[in-house]
Amino acid sequence: MNARTTVTLDAKLIEDLMEELPVATKAKAVVEVIKDYLRRKKLLKLTKLHGKIHFDMEIDEIRKLNDR
Repeated sequence: MNARTTVTLDAKLIEDLMEELPVATKAKAVVEVIKDYLRRKKLLKLTKLHGKIHFDMEIDEIRKLNDR
C-alpha cells in the first residue's frame, strides 16, 4: 500500500542523497532512507536489551526453526 504525500525538501540534500543511493527516483531515495532509519532504530532498541534477556539457543537451532 502506498501513501501519496507532498513534502518540501531541501534541494541540496536531495541532490546529495541521489548521488549516494543507487536508485532511479527521488521517491525511491526517500523510501530507502526511511527504511534505513527504521532499521537503525530497531537495532538500537535491540542493543538496549543486551544483558536483560536470557536467550539459550544455539545458532543451528535457530536456523532449523527458520527452515520450517
